[in-house]
Amino acid sequence: MNVSTDTAWLFIKKMAGLAFAFVGMLLAAHGGATDQTWELWLGVLLIAVGAVFLILKIMRRNAAQTEP
Repeated sequence: MNVSTDTAWLFIKKMAGLAFAFVGMLLAAHGGATDQTWELWLGVLLIAVGAVFLILKIMRRNAAQTEP
């Protein structure tokens, strides 16, 4: 995989992770304020998915730097 494609995928993962986390925070806040348990848990799940995307992006970036 060439460098520009790899960099583009890292950027897409970063944006997807941030978007999932942001939408998850909004859903969790709204669900908590309106006592909608399903909405609260869906928000927490989206926050977790966003965090996983960000962690995978960081791990991939660091692995690319340690290769000779």
